[in-house]
Amino acid sequence: MDALILAAGSGRRLRHDRPKCLVDLGGKYLLDHQLYALAWAGVDRVVVVAGYHCDEVRAALPPGVTVIVNDDYAQTNSLYSFWLAREEIGEEVLVLNSDVLFHPVIARALVRRPRSALAYDSRSGREEEEMKVIIRGGGLAVMSKTLAPDRSCGENVGMIRLSGPATEAAFDIAGRLVAAGRERDWLASAINRVALEHRVDCIDVAGLPWTEIDFPEDLAHARADVLPAIAKVPQPARRVVSAAA
Repeated sequence: MDALILAAGSGRRLRHDRPKCLVDLGGKYLLDHQLYALAWAGVDRVVVVAGYHCDEVRAALPPGVTVIVNDDYAQTNSLYSFWLAREEIGEEVLVLNSDVLFHPVIARALVRRPRSALAYDSRSGREEEEMKVIIRGGGLAVMSKTLAPDRSCGENVGMIRLSGPATEAAFDIAGRLVAAGRERDWLASAINRVALEHRVDCIDVAGLPWTEIDFPEDLAHARADVLPAIAKVPQPARRVVSAAA
């Protein structure tokens, strides 16, 4: 199982002079918390797409983690960063945004799923900024920030597990969208098309602590509420994630 962390953006809304994945949470980077959770969940190999202050991101990673640089991070979005990793990722991958602090059980639930799946929170997904999802029969129908709140079934946590043909389809569709000039799209543009042909299960994680960190108030919430809840998880020995399969 690979993990692909999309960490190229500048995070200007956070008013932080470093990448969002390097914000301090309890004396550790947000990125450290993500790597720990991924290792705890059973991920063996991590690939990171960096852009803004990419050297700082690289320096914060343990030895052996593959870093792909998105030099065009200021003019592109998560779809393009995802596409850049196409040569490094195997058939089984957990894709996540670098600005999400999450309970490790969420990652484990996705890693253990036998097919493609995303995590969503049915208690959220009503605000303009949130990536909302519509679910039919337990599978993803569509996700978008522009969905009307009364149609939303919840908010995408920012983590999706792609499996087998769905992974190949996602990279193929991402490539076609980029070639069509849509490098500023969210990754959701590709995933919506994947879901038309390959079922993407939707796992409701409502009640588990997690947060996306976009604004200073999100960071305050992460420090005061989410991190203490996550700290209650038993701390097994940390496994080493590397570039080796």
